[in-house]
Amino acid sequence: MATFTFTISDEKVQRVIAAMKGLHPIPRIPDPDWVNPGDGSERPKVDEYTGPQWAKERVRRWIRDEVARYEKKLLVDAIAYSPEDDLVG
Repeated sequence: MATFTFTISDEKVQRVIAAMKGLHPIPRIPDPDWVNPGDGSERPKVDEYTGPQWAKERVRRWIRDEVARYEKKLLVDAIAYSPEDDLVG
């Protein structure tokens, strides 16, 4: 397995995290630590990731999606047809 390392200067880290969270809000999940008090209240939701975890996850998803997009393009390019490609007529 290969490892990619990105280095972001300390003064820019919060800017990157804010951008990731601003464009892609952190998913919220039911609070796993909540104890039902029995009063009918709903389980509160909490962020699934911390800011730095979410920035890392967004980069991971971006890479995954780019690879899938590229592989789809290869398939489309392999079956693309135009009349100039016709060898028979």
